[in-house]
Amino acid sequence: MALPTIIWQRNAAQRPTLSAAACRRGLTLIEMLVAVALTLLVVLAVVRVFDLLGGNVTESRSILELSGQLRNVSAQLQKDLDRVTVRTLPPVAAGSSEGYLEIIEGPRSDRDSDGDTIMNPFDNEPTPFAVRVYNGNAALPGEMVTPEFHRTVAKILGDTDDMLMATIRSPDKPFKGKIRGQVYESLLAEVVWWVQPVQPAANTSTTPGAVGLAIHRRVFLIRPDLDLLVAQMTTFSAGGPAPETIRQFLAENDISVRPTEQRLVANSLQDLSQRENRFAHWPTNFLQLTPNAFPFPLNRDWLIPASDRRDVMLGDALAFDIRVYDRSAPLFQPTANSPYVVSPADPGFAAISGTAQPAGTGAYVDLGYSLSANPISHFSAIPHPRSKLFPGVAFPRVYCTWTTQYEKDGINQDRETDNLIDEGTNGLDDPNNDGTPGGIDGVSEQETSPPYPIPLRGIEVLLRVQEFSSRQIRQASVVGDFLPE
Repeated sequence: MALPTIIWQRNAAQRPTLSAAACRRGLTLIEMLVAVALTLLVVLAVVRVFDLLGGNVTESRSILELSGQLRNVSAQLQKDLDRVTVRTLPPVAAGSSEGYLEIIEGPRSDRDSDGDTIMNPFDNEPTPFAVRVYNGNAALPGEMVTPEFHRTVAKILGDTDDMLMATIRSPDKPFKGKIRGQVYESLLAEVVWWVQPVQPAANTSTTPGAVGLAIHRRVFLIRPDLDLLVAQMTTFSAGGPAPETIRQFLAENDISVRPTEQRLVANSLQDLSQRENRFAHWPTNFLQLTPNAFPFPLNRDWLIPASDRRDVMLGDALAFDIRVYDRSAPLFQPTANSPYVVSPADPGFAAISGTAQPAGTGAYVDLGYSLSANPISHFSAIPHPRSKLFPGVAFPRVYCTWTTQYEKDGINQDRETDNLIDEGTNGLDDPNNDGTPGGIDGVSEQETSPPYPIPLRGIEVLLRVQEFSSRQIRQASVVGDFLPE
């Protein structure tokens, strides 16, 4: 029994002696804290990388969606401009079924986004940015002042009060619209483009919240054959139409109509050549819709969006700027050797136009860009006085294809003291206001005139939008060519 004991002792003697640290098992608290800290740093780095990647993907997706929306809206606007029914050679002959084209140039611009003629977006005004908002309430839409919104986009906000209105003919796929909840179709439509603030439904006119600008496109079917249906929906009492009743009809129905004291009437293409029959060219009180309301200017109180917002083409708009082509608009070189030219649409035009070198003519310009009665070019001055659309600085300028119907309607539109009616078409040599002969039915005898009695050969529309989460801005240019084929 002694042998095992000897073997054990020998094995024990051969075993190396271990240190105290080697015999200790596990980690100390400090080592564990260091390991956890390193692990957390690695995890945070991975999370940060994924966060950056996710943010970039989201931002890229937002930019792609914005670019796609802008591309679709530009394509739709291009189609509308290519399908205008009327020749842009004002005035349109009375009784013709050409329809109309109307461009409204408001006082705002890229250099003066609030339209106060002060070219500084940070001027200390009590109401730096006033816009009309229709929020669906019974009260008439009023001016909403949103200085917070203006300060947010002051450096990038541009022209937001221009409007495009026209009659459009589709050569193939008909326009569709809702009337009394049913879908109707037509190859002809009255189409209206404008920018309007979109107010969240939870807000009211007394407690405004965040307001954004949206580009709207209302499509009103031209269906005079549906006049009986319109009559059934809008027959008024003896007191005349209630404004809110008409607003509700316009918000829910997509048909071109005009108001009378008895009811709304469905328009034909011929009806729409006259300004008083077009969308939103009515006084707030329909009982004031008389011949004395000539020239029936646009009333922005009637710019009613669709009730389900189906007309909103693009949100977060920064500009909807319409410019007309003026072949006589001057171009200047800042210096004799400058490789650049300055057009009336550029910020430095007014400063150098008197001293710079002439470099040519032809540019897209704002209507009435010089705001004077003395024309620099075809579209530089204020509208023709006989159009009665003679504006001040704060009023819009209008291009309209007009109609000669006003020269033969038995109404004294010029309201002159001679009390002559339709003297431009009566076959007589009526005297001018100064007593001189005007010639038999001469131009000087006419009671009215298109605001710009000049052919319009083309327009350019600048669309500018912003993706606010990524602060990306995109702009597109759409050009309409009206040259006769």
